[in-house]
Amino acid sequence: MGKIRNKLTLYVLAGLLSAGVTGAQAEGQSATANDTLGINVTHANQIELRDFEAQTGSKLIVRGNPLFAKREASGSLPSVTERLPEDILVVLPIERIGTYGGTLRGAAGALESGTSEILSWRQVNLVRLDPTDNSIVPDVAKSWAWNDDKTEITFTLRKGHKWSDGNDFTSDDVVFWVNDIMRNKELTPAVWGNWSHGEATVQVTKIDDQNFTFKFAKPNPVFLHYIATSGSYFTPWAASHVLKQYHADYSDGANAAAVKAGYEDWKDLFKRYYHKWKDAVTATEKGLDVPTLESHVLASATDGQTRNFIANPYYFKVDSSGQQLPYIDKHNERFLENQIWALEVISGNIDQKSQNVNLADYPLFKENEVRGDYTVSLDKGQIGPVLVFNYTISDESKQFAYNSVKFRNAMSVAINRPELVEELFLGLANTDQAMPAGVKFSTDAQRAHMTGFNPDLANRMLDELGMTRRDADGFRMSPSGDDFKIFWEYSLQFTRSPEFPLLIAEYWRAVGIDVLLKEVTTELLREKESLNTLEISMEWDLPFAWNLLAEPSIYSAPWSASGVVTGAPWANYMNSNGAEGVEPPAWVVKLREVAMAFSGSQPGTDEYLDLGSKLIGLNLDNMVIIGTAGAVPQINVISNKLANVPSWHLNAYRAGMANSQQADQWSFK
Repeated sequence: MGKIRNKLTLYVLAGLLSAGVTGAQAEGQSATANDTLGINVTHANQIELRDFEAQTGSKLIVRGNPLFAKREASGSLPSVTERLPEDILVVLPIERIGTYGGTLRGAAGALESGTSEILSWRQVNLVRLDPTDNSIVPDVAKSWAWNDDKTEITFTLRKGHKWSDGNDFTSDDVVFWVNDIMRNKELTPAVWGNWSHGEATVQVTKIDDQNFTFKFAKPNPVFLHYIATSGSYFTPWAASHVLKQYHADYSDGANAAAVKAGYEDWKDLFKRYYHKWKDAVTATEKGLDVPTLESHVLASATDGQTRNFIANPYYFKVDSSGQQLPYIDKHNERFLENQIWALEVISGNIDQKSQNVNLADYPLFKENEVRGDYTVSLDKGQIGPVLVFNYTISDESKQFAYNSVKFRNAMSVAINRPELVEELFLGLANTDQAMPAGVKFSTDAQRAHMTGFNPDLANRMLDELGMTRRDADGFRMSPSGDDFKIFWEYSLQFTRSPEFPLLIAEYWRAVGIDVLLKEVTTELLREKESLNTLEISMEWDLPFAWNLLAEPSIYSAPWSASGVVTGAPWANYMNSNGAEGVEPPAWVVKLREVAMAFSGSQPGTDEYLDLGSKLIGLNLDNMVIIGTAGAVPQINVISNKLANVPSWHLNAYRAGMANSQQADQWSFK
């Protein structure tokens, strides 16, 4: 009966569409996630076109966004049937067939400061996460297949898929990315994330235009979860038809041309057109020359205040009525001071905002839901700010303290977490240490490690460290009698609240440790981290089980997030077999060994559980990352004008932000 019903639906729909009836008018006859009309979807709310047509018994007639009508009429843009791939991905919208148009409005702090949320609106990857159960579903890749030991995975791309400039997207673009960017030491001195699984950079083999194989040095069972979550921001392809002209391996004159244009060399110019983090390209006019597979493309270079994107006319998905996605025509991102976000939200000037929003603003947002015409929720997937001292800091006057676990423990127990949680997190968080989430090998005792507020213990530890002398203001001095002051440079992106550093500094001063505070930009923080001059890093996010397995450096030297957190010279030493960097202490070597072994273990096995427990234990015994609050709810504001927005079950950077929420099928009511 379901098939018959669907055949009738699609026949009627085809007639409506050919007669020029809009998707909104045909809404009652099209399948949605909430009412599939009997269509059997094997992956969440999406299905391959051939499977869709086989079930309905009818050819799906596709329609393009009216936004492109003039370009089509002038001949400057092919028809929608020519722009879409043969292997179209059909999406069943969450609740309704959407209508075209509108601008999705967001806000970030600055370029490379809180912009991953808006990136996730338009982002695609080989696969994505199904938000209902965290399973893996197809995206850019049509399908995949593992070998027996999960050291090799073969992907099949969509036949006829095109870049946003109309050129073919094929396996060559993946091969170029691996062999000529990732494996090029001049462009990529250090390979990031899961792409160096097993301590060896991934290898790629092209089979044909639609098929290629990734090969890893060790079994990599969480690879798909990596590229669907924290790896979703860094896509494994590059537009070779554009970028080869700037690459010295493909253009004999690339270096001379770059120097003539005022760049240091070809690598310097190449990085203006390609960077793993999209902000580096999508901020300037050069980004206009680089095509994408994302739902929206850069419309104009940023003026430093805003950034605009427009729908990709070659996007590879349609809805169940045949309308090409995305529904929303434009994305607008404004760069605003964090303190202004709340006013903009309650004034109804932001359509979706979650990243880096201060939980203390929740009562304000809740009180103004009607005024701002939005709904605010509290999602899972966050922890409070963390504190990581720079163990390898070049300032010798600080090394005795920052390298001492006794000092780090003292700083931890000096924090009044119950008060901090009440003051900054509305009493809704707990007082856990910085711990992985949702893993079976963690314990309550580990979560509580050195979290009890105990200033007497902190004072004893600092005395035992030799910091017994005080200056004229009553602050502790170094054992040598020199002044000692923590110089804490911070970004509001990571403190989450402007009061956080003030409160922590107050706790530390109470046990005799003076603190000098300075707010700086996220970009400057990252520069200082890479130069090994930042005293306290805060850029570490909550890892889930798949992140720990996929990225060992999250929980071992250099404890990286999007960049170095601490211990970069140690990691350089280990990665170069002692040729570079600084020799690490024994506990760092042991932790690295455990992390690498854990990354190759099979989830759920005794080995996995044992190594995972050791991983947590070594981090806690050495107080690498000082946590302040755990299980912090994440504010999420969504405009009531938006349709097809699913309920967030997990809202975090390491879960891909909004990537799994399918913003390409959001629409305005």
